[in-house]
Amino acid sequence: MFDHLLRTTKDHLFTPLTPLVATISPNTITLAGFATGLAAAAFCAAEAYGAALGLWLGNRFLDGLDGFAARRFGKQTDFGGYLDIMLDFVVYGVIPPALAWSVGTFGAAFAAAALLASFYVNAASW
Repeated sequence: MFDHLLRTTKDHLFTPLTPLVATISPNTITLAGFATGLAAAAFCAAEAYGAALGLWLGNRFLDGLDGFAARRFGKQTDFGGYLDIMLDFVVYGVIPPALAWSVGTFGAAFAAAALLASFYVNAASW
């Protein structure tokens, strides 16, 4: 929703990485972000919250970097956009249950369900 407002700032921050991302496919960056997000969920479930947070931040970084690379080098494709949003939502969908699993209470399960519902409502609003 606010991506277009923040894109200039985000792209400015990613500009020093231009030589690195010039050699990497945006879809490869997307897949690396996906793997990082799944690892964050696994670490959540294992109650390694510090590592999970670091991996989640890595996932968010890579999610911004893939779009930057695609725009910067004219590699935007419908498939790439689809892959990006689908894998983002898979990660969004596995983190709350992983957190609930680690806590193991009804309240945590309810909070995870409410968070997932908010993701679905947000996605539908697009």
